[in-house]
Amino acid sequence: MHCTPWTLTFASLAFCAVSIGALALAVGTDNWLITHEFLYAEGFFNGTKILQPLYLTTKIGLWRTCTKDNTSNDYFCLALEYTIDYHRTRQENQAISSSIAEAQLGATPFFVTSLVLALCSGVFSVMGTLQRNVKAIMSAVLSILQGLCMAVGIILYITFINDEASHAKPDTGDFQYQYSWSIILVGLAFLASQSTAIVCVTLYLKRNAKKEDMVKIIPGLEDKIKDDPEPTGVTNYSTPIF
Repeated sequence: MHCTPWTLTFASLAFCAVSIGALALAVGTDNWLITHEFLYAEGFFNGTKILQPLYLTTKIGLWRTCTKDNTSNDYFCLALEYTIDYHRTRQENQAISSSIAEAQLGATPFFVTSLVLALCSGVFSVMGTLQRNVKAIMSAVLSILQGLCMAVGIILYITFINDEASHAKPDTGDFQYQYSWSIILVGLAFLASQSTAIVCVTLYLKRNAKKEDMVKIIPGLEDKIKDDPEPTGVTNYSTPIF
């Protein structure tokens, strides 16, 4: 299919907007992981200490957790604490939902870095499209770096979740978890970022197809062109006579 520069321009800006919007929404929401946990909490009945069964549903995000039990319909949200000298040790008998919320903090910097790269890529994409210069290539490079950061973040995030979920007692059904729609948004942002890189490079090469334009992209190409003789367009098919 033949794509015009106008079509490629619209596609690059659209993919870039989708990447930024999806990643920003994912980072800012609390629907990364939903856990269901059955445990016993200490309580009192007629002055006697008892163990009260609780069924907790927790929504875990990058910045806070929201929990509700079987006795209420409203979520209680608690902000997660980030510290510079973060050295986490799992406490004995700690709720698995709580340990997961603490463990996944290690993946957050990768998603925040990806969002910053997405914003920078968007700025360079707009500037490169309007000015028709090498900033479009810089946007493509930033989009690729954004995708790499998201890939590393997702791998670490899933690893942390699996490590903490492994502490649950097998075959008891006391703990269950499922990934929610914020993870889907991260996947959408990844696909959109890589599509942005491809479209930006294609658009730049389409607008700069001449030799003098390619010299601006590839260092040393100008000397190579000067050294190569120009074709004359005439081929000598005569056979020497002896």
